[in-house]
Amino acid sequence: MTAFFKERFTWAKALAILCSLVGAVIITGGISSGSVVGIIAAVMTGVTYASYPILMQVGPFEDMKTETVILYMDLFGMLFAFIIAICSGTFSLPLSGTVFGCECGYALSAFIAYLCYGFSVKKIGATNAAFGSMFEPIASCIFAAIIFGSSLTLNILIGGICVMLSVLFCNLENTTSST
Repeated sequence: MTAFFKERFTWAKALAILCSLVGAVIITGGISSGSVVGIIAAVMTGVTYASYPILMQVGPFEDMKTETVILYMDLFGMLFAFIIAICSGTFSLPLSGTVFGCECGYALSAFIAYLCYGFSVKKIGATNAAFGSMFEPIASCIFAAIIFGSSLTLNILIGGICVMLSVLFCNLENTTSST
């Protein structure tokens, strides 16, 4: 995003990227811990998700309300998912109230997440919002431990600290450059 928006690439951003990558490797246990296809899919998620904050700051989306952008994004996302499900023969409607309730809860949490992220992109910029959102995997680990009883391993704690340090480095740069 730094290159796309012609932002300065500073030591703080380099340190933030390094800390976040080290944290991710520590949390996941590195490439040897899982499927290569799964790791590629995870990287592709990050690469494609990175287009969202860029689109929020350029073109016709720049002046739109965040809620409107989310509405368009979700409508087109549902259309693409529907087409893929029909073409692959995997389309089915939820048959139970429990499934429907869970889907409504998921949709609400995703909407709130996108709303907050879009708001932060408009207020603090794409790069800072991206680093701020790195708290999401740490929150997922904490919620999994609380809700499902998953264990918080030393790798998760150390990796989480590295990721949070990356956010700190990114914000440290902003406070020192604005004084």
